[in-house]
Amino acid sequence: MAGAALVLAIFVGARGFSGEDNWICVNGEWVKHGMPIASKPITGCAKTGQNVEKGNIVVISPKSGERIGPLIKITGEARVFENQLNWRLKDINGKVLAAGTATANAPDAGQYGPFSVSSAYIAPTGITGALEVFDYSAKDGSEIDKTTVPVTFK
Repeated sequence: MAGAALVLAIFVGARGFSGEDNWICVNGEWVKHGMPIASKPITGCAKTGQNVEKGNIVVISPKSGERIGPLIKITGEARVFENQLNWRLKDINGKVLAAGTATANAPDAGQYGPFSVSSAYIAPTGITGALEVFDYSAKDGSEIDKTTVPVTFK
């Protein structure tokens, strides 16, 4: 009886750590492989046929190099501690034009959730800058998982 329980435990453990239950990217589409616990990813996937690795913060908009007006709308998805993330918009000289926080709407811990924030910003000193979206480490307060998106000001 104990031997059967041990064999069952090994089988269940191997199944749980095998990567069999996952979403994989096939020809640009997310395909269920096994019975994944996580929801289907909401971002696109590359047409490589391989799993797509992404960081903990993914910025969907604005796109790299996009021209932004006097109001910036930031959208994306994140899996960060307590679903809280931070953002700031800088000009070419590093001057912070606007900054704030956002909350990802993740269904559960460790899963991605969408976030969205809109903000006005002060006049930049140049025509280019960067949006930084990041989290602060719960361990030491350092910036982690930073995603930087170059932008152009109208």
